[in-house]
Amino acid sequence: DQGRLTEMLGIQFGETDDYRTISLGKYIDKLAERYLNGSMANRKEHKTPASPELPDLVNIATDAKAKADPTLEANYRALVGSLLYSAVTVRPDISYAVGMLSRALNSPTPRLLDEAKRVLQYLVTTKDLGIRYERGVPVRLYGMSDSDWTTRRSTTGFAFFLGGAVIAYLSKKQPTITMSSTEAEIMAASQGALEAIYLRMLLADIGMPANGPTDMYVDNKGVIDISRDYLSNERTKHIERRHLKIRELVLDAILRVQYVASKDNIADIFTKPLDKKTFIPLRTKLLNLPRKEVHWA
Repeated sequence: DQGRLTEMLGIQFGETDDYRTISLGKYIDKLAERYLNGSMANRKEHKTPASPELPDLVNIATDAKAKADPTLEANYRALVGSLLYSAVTVRPDISYAVGMLSRALNSPTPRLLDEAKRVLQYLVTTKDLGIRYERGVPVRLYGMSDSDWTTRRSTTGFAFFLGGAVIAYLSKKQPTITMSSTEAEIMAASQGALEAIYLRMLLADIGMPANGPTDMYVDNKGVIDISRDYLSNERTKHIERRHLKIRELVLDAILRVQYVASKDNIADIFTKPLDKKTFIPLRTKLLNLPRKEVHWA
């Protein structure tokens, strides 16, 4: 249609009476031609972007600190950089995998290059998927946060939603080693809380001020207890004050921390490699896809 935006910076835009969609099909095709040599034999079908071994492979590579072959390093950095563009624009479902791969940019291994190609192969398998925003739904901003305490440095994950789909998200290594799962979770929730402040201000600036506190959903009851009624004890006194900003926001009625079951916590997709059975339902909610994931042109 004349005058309607259909593509910009590799991102494709679609529109119906009920939805607006964004996707990266053409960009993914270009990546496949470049990094998979256009060969169908290299385009293995993967239903998830990260293998269960990815965290261990990254830890091994970063611990070894061995100097990689210059050609391997150049190819790895180029591919991960290209995947990063997908992750920060339209495909949040690959954020965890790309974030983990980015930790080894200075010490890539052949196995990690294979893992990076797996992410691309996953994108090729699902290239027509994107984010779908609904028209005419009530303006309600809400978020979810999570962390993974099984790795040496926990991973913070959060996502915020508007129009039925994600509008802001993060998958990032935490800056310090946490002493408990609750500490890791409170660190993730506090970082998400700062994002909530920014999004509330942004929405207010464009004429959509928040009506009441923003809901933040977590799957750790310790975080809820600390945010509502913080008590210093042996288990919590070492937590830095900056990670308790969430308590102030709850007291000021800017944020409301709510419980969500782990299986329904969409932010889980940003913190660890998930199996297909767990990953696909969370991806459907994250991108606001139909129950049966229909591809669009």
